[in-house]
Amino acid sequence: MAKVYENVHLYDGLDSEVAVAPKGTTLPEGIGASEDPFAEVGWISEDGVNEEVDASDEAIRAFQGRKIVKRFIPESEVSFTIQCLEENAVVHGLKTRGAEVTVESGVAKTIRDRETALDERAWRIRLIADDMTEKVYVFVGMHTLGSVAHQSSEVTLHEYTVKPVGDVVEYTDNPSIVAGATVSP
Repeated sequence: MAKVYENVHLYDGLDSEVAVAPKGTTLPEGIGASEDPFAEVGWISEDGVNEEVDASDEAIRAFQGRKIVKRFIPESEVSFTIQCLEENAVVHGLKTRGAEVTVESGVAKTIRDRETALDERAWRIRLIADDMTEKVYVFVGMHTLGSVAHQSSEVTLHEYTVKPVGDVVEYTDNPSIVAGATVSP
């Protein structure tokens, strides 16, 4: 099945979302909107969610003519990058991982002395395509924060790169994938 226009997608559905929950949260199965304890980060930039796979390969060469006889992948890593447009409690909590936030008299106070603390969380990324099919990733991951510009010339973005710890599970109801997938017994 090649060159089918219906298999070309734009992922920009209004119900697309990136949500996080505390470490130890049971990862949900299937598609649909996130449920408690997952909390949405809110609006993300028009760049959406970037999934990057970085795999290095090594060649095994024979003595005879240095011919390559085998290749293997010693390391492979996937990461997801998002740019959060909102400054809300969820995004702030990601920015100040490991920090303690207290509220007194309607003012939040964050002590960021533990900013380098490791912060594993449960992540759920839901992408809605232009044909209303869904792709959902669930995994446990650790995130890092890129730079945050507070300027009058552009919108403040909080860019996070999330690296999964363990497996990433993907669910989709895309008929072109469902039709060709192997059915489990």
